Amino acid sequence: MDVITAFPCIAEETFEHVRGMRQCVVNMTAAIEPRRVGKAAGLLLLFGWFLLFCAILSFLNSGWRALQAHLQSKWIETAAHIQKCSLRTYYPFRKNGGGVVYSLRCDLEYEYAGRRYQYDLHTRSERSARSRIDIDNWIGQNPPGTILLARVNPSNPNELVVESDLPQRQFGTVAEALATAAIFGLPAFVMIGVGRRLAGAKRPNV
Repeated sequence: MDVITAFPCIAEETFEHVRGMRQCVVNMTAAIEPRRVGKAAGLLLLFGWFLLFCAILSFLNSGWRALQAHLQSKWIETAAHIQKCSLRTYYPFRKNGGGVVYSLRCDLEYEYAGRRYQYDLHTRSERSARSRIDIDNWIGQNPPGTILLARVNPSNPNELVVESDLPQRQFGTVAEALATAAIFGLPAFVMIGVGRRLAGAKRPNV
C-alpha cells in the first residue's frame, strides 16, 4: 500500500481517535460540571439562608424596639440632674489597627417615690469625628447641675430613659433595625433565588 492509498485510512483513523478523545472530554465535563454547579448552588443557598435568618432577627428586633419605645412613653416623668459627664473613647479593633469610637457617659441623679437614684447614662457609640465634636459641645452646654427631662420605670425605678436632646441616641431605633433587616434580606433573597435556579437547572444534552 503506497502513501497515497494509505493516507485516507490514516486520516480516518486519526479523525476517529480525535473524535473519541473529544467525546471523552465531553463526558468528563458532563460529570464534573454539575458537581461544580451543585457546589456553587449549595454555597449560595447556605449563605442566603444565613442572611435571611439574620434579616428575620433584625426584623424581630425592630418590633421589640417599637414595643420598648411604646412602654417607655408610659413611664413616669422625672427630672434627672447631671452630676458629671465625659467623652468616652473606645478602640474596639486596636490590635488590627482599627479606628476609635466615641460615646457620651453621664452620672445622673433623680428622685422617685421619695427616694434618690443614680443612673449611669451611656449613649450609643459612633465612629465619626463629628460625633466627638457634638459630644464635646453638648458637655460644654450641659455642665453639672443641668436638669434633663427623663422618664423612670415605675416597675423598676433603676431604669431611666432620657427624653432631652442628646448628642447621640441612648438606644437603637426601629428605623435602624429595619434598615439592617433590609441590608441582610435583599442579598439573601437574591442568593436563594440564584441558588435554587442553579440547583434546578438541567444541563442541555450534548
